[in-house]
Amino acid sequence: MGGELSRMAPMELRREETVRAETYKMLLESDAFLHSHRLLRRELCITRMAIVVLLLLLSTTFCLLFFFQPTSACNDKGHNAKANGDVPLKPGAQVDTRRDDPEKPPSATLTIRCGTAPESESSTSPKTSPVASYGNIEWEARRLVGFSLGSDNASLVALKAGTYTVSLQVTYRSKEKVSCKDSIILSHQLQRYTDAYGDIEVLNVYETVYCQNTEWMKSMYSEAEVTLMKKDTLRVQSSQIGLIDCDGKVWNKTFLRVHLKPTG
Repeated sequence: MGGELSRMAPMELRREETVRAETYKMLLESDAFLHSHRLLRRELCITRMAIVVLLLLLSTTFCLLFFFQPTSACNDKGHNAKANGDVPLKPGAQVDTRRDDPEKPPSATLTIRCGTAPESESSTSPKTSPVASYGNIEWEARRLVGFSLGSDNASLVALKAGTYTVSLQVTYRSKEKVSCKDSIILSHQLQRYTDAYGDIEVLNVYETVYCQNTEWMKSMYSEAEVTLMKKDTLRVQSSQIGLIDCDGKVWNKTFLRVHLKPTG
């Protein structure tokens, strides 16, 4: 009996050692797993931080581009507007002759030059016929590309040949010293002058206003297409220069606009 117990004791010891070894191995594997899990979490955290920093950098770059680019574009736009003559001019201001820009189609925008045309005697009484004593309307240039304004301020000179669309508006209004008991005829003409044929009528616009001693205002708008050769001129004559409205925003009331008709 004592011999059997002595034989069983080593077996129990070996079994216990085996269990301890397996337990220790399991503990080591668990510790390795936890260590690997911590490394993965650390790498994931670092990756997330890198993504956040990258997004912040991209947002900052976008904001800088968004805030600085419009300022530059506005400055360029203002500079181009001044260079092209799009800035409204004050009455009586002098306009420099602009060089021709081959990249832009020819165009011109003119507004009436007030305070220079004297009122004729015929403008102090009602008209009975559209044919009367005509006078040239003088202009101020707000835009000139491929055109120039003559020294008389009444002749628009074409620097390039082509077919052009012409828009003309003349605004008249009643004046205190002009008596109108019944009606008055307003009329103006757009003329093209060429060296070969002289004056050629492009537009002839007239309208009767029934005033009967009341205040009135009349805007007369018309359009036409005209073929111009180089150095041809356009002029506008009115039978009632003294009744042209020169109050307020005259550039919206009386103007002459010319632009090259697109081809194709």
